[in-house]
Amino acid sequence: MVIIENTKIRISVSPEMGMALMDFRIYGRSILNQDLKDDFLKYRKGLGPIILPHFNQASPVTFENIDLNDGKHKLFLHIKYLQEIGIFHPFQHGIARYISWNYQVKNNAITGQISGNDKVNNISLKDLNGFDFKGKVIYKLFQNYLSIVLQISGEMPVASGIHFYYDSVNEKSTISLNAYHEKDKIEMISLNKNHDDILIPIADKNGFSHCSLKTDCYNLLTEFMVEGSPDEVFDSIVIFNNIDKKFVCIEPISYQVGMKNTKLHHCGVIRLIPDVSV
Repeated sequence: MVIIENTKIRISVSPEMGMALMDFRIYGRSILNQDLKDDFLKYRKGLGPIILPHFNQASPVTFENIDLNDGKHKLFLHIKYLQEIGIFHPFQHGIARYISWNYQVKNNAITGQISGNDKVNNISLKDLNGFDFKGKVIYKLFQNYLSIVLQISGEMPVASGIHFYYDSVNEKSTISLNAYHEKDKIEMISLNKNHDDILIPIADKNGFSHCSLKTDCYNLLTEFMVEGSPDEVFDSIVIFNNIDKKFVCIEPISYQVGMKNTKLHHCGVIRLIPDVSV
């Protein structure tokens, strides 16, 4: 575990568990839902996993075309849990979250790198993933925000994003944003019911999208580029929450989810700006 902190923010990152953000604290208060730690350890459904190098359907590997009894897939204990809950993909949201990364720590940043030539028990990741790829993730802590750089390239279309399970606190929490859901323009989402919404973000005058989560305990602003070079923008944002489990995910995704993905390269930056509620 790598811990980076300043007087305001503290982050914990696990290169051994997919470069996941294991904790994210503002003035000592965790804004990730720590009650989901067991779900994270089982099948990466909790805390702060990343999306890389694909978002499910972009990979040729599914339960339909692999032998789960072969030696290489028996190494991944999470697969049986995914199958039990009806997930069709053995490496849902990308193999990168299920394996250990190479990493370096320098000053206030941790950089992780991964490629299809890396091996798990002498099995290459490109063999497990279905195609070759290279990825990099940089968490860099500034005084008032966390910057996350996601860089990915592959011989097939690739995708990147974050899938952090924030503490939604209670049903009074809201998300303010500017986006389209199908043909409807959305400016506010109330977290008093469950959502699994794919939105198309609308750019401000500088080409950025801003999503503001407001709770009784903390606020979190998510910023990312949505207008500019196709290889640098995030084309979708997914809002996913569960009122019973008290989490909400705000997920910038590098391509338009639900449409054909053609990107072979992507390098995008997400800024997470937390603060305490007044």
